[in-house]
Amino acid sequence: MKRPRLHTRILEGVAHLACHRYRLVLLVAGILTLLSLLPPFLIGMRFAFDITNMLPQSVSAARAFSRAVVDFGSADEAVVVFRLYEGMRSVPEAGRVAERIAERLRKDDRIKAAFCRKYNQKELDFLLEKELPRRGLLLLGRDNLEQVRQRLTPGQIRKSVYLARRRLTDLGASRSKTGKLIAHDVLGILSIFQRELKTFGKGKKEGEDPAADSAKGYIVAEIDEEKRQHIKDGARALLLLVIQPKQPAQSARFSREIMTTIRRTTEEEVARNLSPAARQSIHVEYGGGYEITSRYRSRVNKTLLSTLIVSLIGVVVLFGYCFRRYGVLLYIGVPLVMIVSWTIGLGWIIFGQLNIVSCAFAAVLVGLGVDYAIHIYNRYVEERAQGCSVDEAFSISLVHTGWAVLIGMVTTSLAFLALKATRFTQLSEFGVLAGLGIALSVPGMLFVLPALIAWRNERKPEHPRTLQPTQFFLPQIANLVENRRRWVLVVALVALVASGLRLHLGSEALLFDKRLSSLRPKERAFVLGGEIARVFSNRNPNKLMLLVYGETERDALELAARLEDGCKQLQQEGRLVDYESVMRYLPAPSLQQESLRIIKTMDFAGALATFRQELDRQGLSEETFELTVRLLQQHAELAKQDDAVILPSDFYDTPLGKWARRLVTRRRQRLDLRDPLPASLTFPVVLAKPAVDRNGRVRVPAGAALTREDVLLIGPGGKDEKRTDPKTGKPVEYTWVKRIT
Repeated sequence: MKRPRLHTRILEGVAHLACHRYRLVLLVAGILTLLSLLPPFLIGMRFAFDITNMLPQSVSAARAFSRAVVDFGSADEAVVVFRLYEGMRSVPEAGRVAERIAERLRKDDRIKAAFCRKYNQKELDFLLEKELPRRGLLLLGRDNLEQVRQRLTPGQIRKSVYLARRRLTDLGASRSKTGKLIAHDVLGILSIFQRELKTFGKGKKEGEDPAADSAKGYIVAEIDEEKRQHIKDGARALLLLVIQPKQPAQSARFSREIMTTIRRTTEEEVARNLSPAARQSIHVEYGGGYEITSRYRSRVNKTLLSTLIVSLIGVVVLFGYCFRRYGVLLYIGVPLVMIVSWTIGLGWIIFGQLNIVSCAFAAVLVGLGVDYAIHIYNRYVEERAQGCSVDEAFSISLVHTGWAVLIGMVTTSLAFLALKATRFTQLSEFGVLAGLGIALSVPGMLFVLPALIAWRNERKPEHPRTLQPTQFFLPQIANLVENRRRWVLVVALVALVASGLRLHLGSEALLFDKRLSSLRPKERAFVLGGEIARVFSNRNPNKLMLLVYGETERDALELAARLEDGCKQLQQEGRLVDYESVMRYLPAPSLQQESLRIIKTMDFAGALATFRQELDRQGLSEETFELTVRLLQQHAELAKQDDAVILPSDFYDTPLGKWARRLVTRRRQRLDLRDPLPASLTFPVVLAKPAVDRNGRVRVPAGAALTREDVLLIGPGGKDEKRTDPKTGKPVEYTWVKRIT
C-alpha cells in the first residue's frame, strides 16, 4: 500500500488533534486571544495621525517637511477658534473672553504658553525697555544708522530735549500715555527702530472700519469674499487662541486630557462673559494637533469596531442562511474574532500604532477568512451527510481542501505583504497587518474551527441527516453558461467595450488625488486646520516652505539671507506674492557686524554727556528719560566689543521665545531608545516614546529633552544591565521602552 504524502499525514494529524484534544486547542486559543488584547487595551496603542506617518519618508522633500513639523513644533499646538459672524466688530468682546481663557490655562502645569495676541504687553515691554536699549541698533541698516548719527549730534540733542520739555509742559504730566511715548523717544531713535522693524503696527488706514483699530494686536483675520467660499457657515472673521502644552500631541491620552481641560475652561468663560445675543455672533471651535489626535483616536477605534462588527455580522448571517444552522454562528464567528485579536496583538508588538488605513485590516480578514471556512466546513458537512464521524469527516475535509486553503492563504498573505514596499506608511502598515492576519487564519481555521465543532457535538450531537452541503448556486450558474454561451459572450464583450470607452472618454476619473487632505479623515478638526491656513495665508493658500540648515546658527542665518535675496527677485518678477523670513526681523550676522563697525564710529559717551547737561539745563528729571540714558550707556559699551551678534536663540528664554522659535529653531531629533543610536546624534534630543522600567512605570515621559548623559543612562543596552547615575554616582535601574502611549 502506497504511503500517504507528508502534507496528507500532517493534515490528518491536525484533524485528529483538533477533534480529540479540543479542550487543549480551545484553551490555548483563548489564552492567546486574551494575551493579544490585554496590552493594546490596558497599555494603549499609539494612533499615527501625524504628518510623518502620512508622507513617504523615502522622498527627500517629504522627509524635510516632516523634520520641519517636528523641529518647529507646528503640530504641538491646540487652537480655540472664535468664528465671528459680525466681522471685526466682534473682536473686542471675543478677545476679552480669549484672554480670560488664556490667563486660566497658563496656570495649568501641563501648559507652557497660551496667547491670543501677536505681541502681548509683556513682550512689547521686553523689546522696548530691555532689548532695544541694550543692543537694538544692531538691527538697523547703514541708512538708518546714519539717521541715528545725525540725532546724536550736540545741536540735535539740545533741540530734541527742548521740544520734549515744551510738549510735556503742554500736556501737564509726563505719566500719561502720550507723555511716556515722548519721554521714550525724546531723540527720535525709537521711531527709526519702529519704522524699520514694523513691530508695533501701523496707524489706522483711511476708510478702515473703526472697529478694526480695537482689533489690533489679536491673532485675527478678516475673511474676504474670495476666501469665504471655502469657510463654513459664512463667518466674516476668525480669532485664534493658541495653547502650547508641554507634552507632544502624539500622546493620545495626554491629548484627550488637555483638550478636556481646554473645552471645560472655554465653555465656562464663554457662559460667564458672553451674553446670549453675543453667542449668536460668536461661535467657538477647537482645532490643532491635540484636537486632531483626540478625534483621530476616536475615529480609528470607531472604524475598527464598526468595520469588524458589520463585516462579521454580514458574513456570519449569510453563512448561517446558506447552511440553515444556528451553530455556524459560533463555528465561524469565534475563529474570525480570534484571528482579528491575534493580529491586533502582533501589530502592537511590531508597530505599536494604528492609523485610519491600517485599521481596515479587520474587515479584510473577516471577508477573506470566511472563504477558507466555507471550503473546510462545506466538505465536512458533505462527509457527515454520508455517515462519517466528526473525526473522520474533518480528516477527509482537511486532506482534500486543507492544502488548497494553505496555498490560498500563502499567496494572499504575500500579496498583502508586498504593500510593505510602498513608501506610504499607512498603506505599508495596512499591508503587513492584513498579510499577518491572513497567515494567522491557518491556526484559526485548521485548529479552532474543528475544535469548536467537536466540542459542540459532544454536548449536543448533530444527526448527520440534518447536515446538507450547500452548492452556492454553482450548478445553476454552470447550466446558464453552458446553455447560453453566446449571450454570456455578448454580455462580456459589451462590458469590455463599455469599460474601454469609459477609460478613453472619461480618463479624468482615474487621475490620482495628490492632496494631503485626502490622507486624513473628514473630521471637523482636520477641515478647520485648512480653513485657518486659508484665512491667515496672506492672500494665497498655496505656500512653499524653504528650509535652511547650517552647522551653526550663524551659518543657517547667512544661508537664509542669501535665500531672501532670491525671494526678493522672484517677488519683483511677479512670481512670488509674498514671503516671510527671519531676515525681516533679524539681519544676518554679517550685516550686524557691518552695523557694529558703524556703531563703533559713533560717540555715545559724548552724546550721553550732552544729553544729561541739556536735561539739567531744561530742568528735567533724568529718571523720566531713563530709557534713552540706558540706550546711550549700553551702546557705548557695545561699541567696545568686537563680536556682538544677536541670534534667535538669545530670545528662547525670554518673553519673545515663541516668536524666535517660529522662525529659527535647533534640530530636534526624536529618539526611540529601542533603536540603535544614530552615529550623527546631536543633543539635546526629544524622546519620541516614554522610557519605562520593567514594571511599566514611566521613568522619562515622551517629549522630554535628553542630554548625552541622560541617553547613556537610559539606554540602549542589555536587558539586565545596571548603570550609575553620572550626577549622583548611585546605581540606577536600567530603563527601557516597553510601551507606547
